[in-house]
Formats: sequence, C-alpha cells, structure tokens
Amino acid sequence: MGEFFKCIGVTIYNNGYRCLVNSNINFFPNLIKHAISRKWKGKSEKRDHWLDFADDKYDKQFIDDVKRVLSVGFVFIPLPVFWALYDQQVI
Repeated sequence: MGEFFKCIGVTIYNNGYRCLVNSNINFFPNLIKHAISRKWKGKSEKRDHWLDFADDKYDKQFIDDVKRVLSVGFVFIPLPVFWALYDQQVI
C-alpha cells in the first residue's frame, strides 16, 4: 500500500513541477526586470506604460496580462494591514 501511494505522490510531484516550469509564473518577474532595465537605459523613449518597454522580448498579450495583474495587486496591498488591525480590535 505504501509503494502505491509513493508512486502516486511521485507522479503528482513530477507533473506539477513540469507544469510550473513551463508556466508564465516564471516569466512574470523576468518581464518586470527586463522592462525596468530597458526603461532606465532608453530614457529618451516615451511609452504609454513602463511595461511596454519589454515588447522586444515578450508578446503584447502577456504584457497586457501582467499590467492587469499588477493593477489588481495594487488594490490588495492594504488588506494585510487592515486584517492585522481588525484582529487586534476583536475581544
């Protein structure tokens, strides 16, 4: 029985790891780093958004998706502070 669950666990781990390696999660910070470095190097260029500087290496759809994730993430920044203060208020 233990060998059966060990085989199932290894299969799940290997498939999950392979999915994470090929996903866009790994490219997300790389896109941000590339956009920032290109923005600082090309100061004379003007773009609508600072992430648009990464269009030489990444496609437009992925850049738009990262813009959306960052805009939603900006809304959720104060939530940990809110819940920490709220938890202190409860008696």
